[in-house]
Parts: sequence; structure tokens; C-alpha cells
Amino acid sequence: MPAHGYLLGEQITLADLLLAHTLMWATRFEQTIPSKLAAYRDRLAKRPALQAVLAKTQAIADAAQAS
Repeated sequence: MPAHGYLLGEQITLADLLLAHTLMWATRFEQTIPSKLAAYRDRLAKRPALQAVLAKTQAIADAAQAS
């Protein structure tokens, strides 16, 4: 995993977002992931756009449970 930048270089790609999302699910289900992957996940999780998407996803899930 790159210490800076992203999987395919200096620009974030869909591959980065998919991997970050997968790592978040792995953590949620208490799977152990290597420290380099955890650091990568944490770095991507700080991105405002990813935080916004996760908030929208949570709102949709909450609305679905309420109905």
C-alpha cells in the first residue's frame, strides 16, 4: 500500500474507494487487517467526499429500517 498517493498514482480512483469501503466493512465485522491497510483505510476515511457518501448511505439505511 502506498504511504501517500493512491493505488494507481497521485489521483484517487474508483479502485481506492472500493478498497476503502471493503476495508471499512472488514473492520465493522471485526476482521483483522494489516497495519498498512488500516492506515490506508484511515487516510481515505478522512476525505470529506467519502465522509459525505458514508453519511448519505447511513441515512438511507436508517430510513429503510424506519419504514
